[in-house]
Amino acid sequence: MGSHIINPLAGNLYLHVEIWRMGKIIVSANCQTAALTSALRALLPNFDVIPFPMHINLSEDRRNQLKLELSDAEFLLAVNHESEIFNLQSNKSITVIPVPHLHFDAFHPDICYAVNSVTNQYTNFHYNSRIAVWSYNQNVSIELASTLFNQDSYHALGYLARWYQSENFLLESFASCGFSKSEFLSFFQSIKRGGVFMFSINHPMAFVSVELARLIVKKHFPDALYHDRELIVEDPLTESIWPLYSEIGEELGLEGNYIWRIRNQEIAGLIDYLNFTFTSYQEQMIKPGQLVMNNTKDPEFHNLMTKLVKQS
Repeated sequence: MGSHIINPLAGNLYLHVEIWRMGKIIVSANCQTAALTSALRALLPNFDVIPFPMHINLSEDRRNQLKLELSDAEFLLAVNHESEIFNLQSNKSITVIPVPHLHFDAFHPDICYAVNSVTNQYTNFHYNSRIAVWSYNQNVSIELASTLFNQDSYHALGYLARWYQSENFLLESFASCGFSKSEFLSFFQSIKRGGVFMFSINHPMAFVSVELARLIVKKHFPDALYHDRELIVEDPLTESIWPLYSEIGEELGLEGNYIWRIRNQEIAGLIDYLNFTFTSYQEQMIKPGQLVMNNTKDPEFHNLMTKLVKQS
């Protein structure tokens, strides 16, 4: 199968170039889908690479669209924890290539997802601060809550000791997708040179997606000619960026700040962020005590936070 590109030369002359396509690749990898797709298109120019990001809630229309895209695809590249996309494909000839889940919280250990216990719905902005959620639930004032963002708190909460656990999680994620330890270490050494390489706990910067795409191509498409080329891609999903808190940055030898970007709105400083967050919860009709944090040991976290408040 192929497609013709017609390029104007001069006057009425045209050059017909036949580009043969070797297959269709579906890419589904959360926030990194766009950047990973761009990188794969550059590294595998003879393939049609189609992005299909998965969301927390997949509508029926999107579900049907996904089934249609999968029906004639040769390859499916999907994050290994997204079982739904694997279950939706009925194409028996498709080659499934699991993609490692790039979750790394050492830069942003305070991020959590929170659910309104009354409606069982996620907060409108899915990323939340654990300290802010707890403070809101406990009716802690914004002024007092802002004082809880400090080195002593981060030490007590384990925020300053997340690097090796995060690295091991990545290693295990890569191993579950068939990558060797040496392949992972080569990838990890490369992205570490960039300093902070995550926008949030599960949204890698674009250069990380480039390195992951390069690794995937080397392993699964060894005949590709372009896997060693220099490559820069843009990430269109940078409207929300979580800051590397200053004290955590200092621990990692990096410069941090307290400047959030939330849906392209810049929020500078803890007081402004907490005002924004508490107001958002109120606008969503969430009362104090109704927020439940995902992946948080609530009794342990509550006890630690209570002690920190008493010490402040």
